[in-house]
Amino acid sequence: DFSTIELLAPAGGRSQLEAAVRFGADAVYLAADRFGMRQRAENFTLDDIPSAVAFAHAAGVKVYVTVNTLMSQDDIAALPPYLEALDASGADALIVSDLGAFSLAKRYAPHMELHVSTQASVMNAEAARAWHDLGASRVVVAREMSVEDIAGITGDSPEAVARKLDEYAKNHV
Repeated sequence: DFSTIELLAPAGGRSQLEAAVRFGADAVYLAADRFGMRQRAENFTLDDIPSAVAFAHAAGVKVYVTVNTLMSQDDIAALPPYLEALDASGADALIVSDLGAFSLAKRYAPHMELHVSTQASVMNAEAARAWHDLGASRVVVAREMSVEDIAGITGDSPEAVARKLDEYAKNHV
């Protein structure tokens, strides 16, 4: 179903966010100043997130915030107020890789969808089902997976997966 495919673009800072929105992204992912893997990006401060979300939402674009680092005990202790601030920002989802962070996100960011990051290295249907059972609305599979591997997890043939991606690209780029 093509309606489930979305064009997701990185937004490492305000100028990238504006470009992604201007050029037709359905959603953007961005990081605030902590807990995101994109350390070389400009990133947003936690205080910048609400205005970034408002800008994107005004254009009909969803915002996903990455909280996808592996968490130390100190990180976990600092996470609840951070998650509460992200929840209050109006962002649509969190992209999470750490199971402890995922658990805290369910409690401290209850209005946000939870997406499992590619950093979690999901490579089989059982792992995807387990994350779903825990509350994930989306699982981004490991980067190492081929179209054939992804088709095996989804139940589609490799040709069907490739055809869906090709059709989407023709109609949305």
